[in-house]
Amino acid sequence: MFRLKFTILLLVLAMLPCVSSCKKQRTPEEQQVIENLRPFWTRLEDYKRDNMSYPASWDDFIRYANLGTPQNPYTGQPMVALESAEVDPEKSPGNIYYMKVVQDDVVINCQVIIFGSRGEITRYSHAGPFAEK
Repeated sequence: MFRLKFTILLLVLAMLPCVSSCKKQRTPEEQQVIENLRPFWTRLEDYKRDNMSYPASWDDFIRYANLGTPQNPYTGQPMVALESAEVDPEKSPGNIYYMKVVQDDVVINCQVIIFGSRGEITRYSHAGPFAEK
């Protein structure tokens, strides 16, 4: 009985590196979405510092950032802010959802959910950009 348990334990331990390396890799388009947004994160914090709140909308922020609208690598068109955080295979890839927390009419926090063709890639939060899922 001990020998069987020991053998099972060894098999499980041998499989651990495979399980950890089986994490889904980003597609080139998913990586490009992230790269296209990377210049905006510092500007989002600048907006907060300059205005004492986060932007009321993604469009307000894009005008403030003065970096142009990031390109959606799936469509070649400008990236858009979606109306919902629900994944829609037709609309979500290469676009974002801007989620804000409002208190007393002030946007006190925000997250940007970034979508790829397989759903949410990652999200930006002022507490830690590009927190891995």
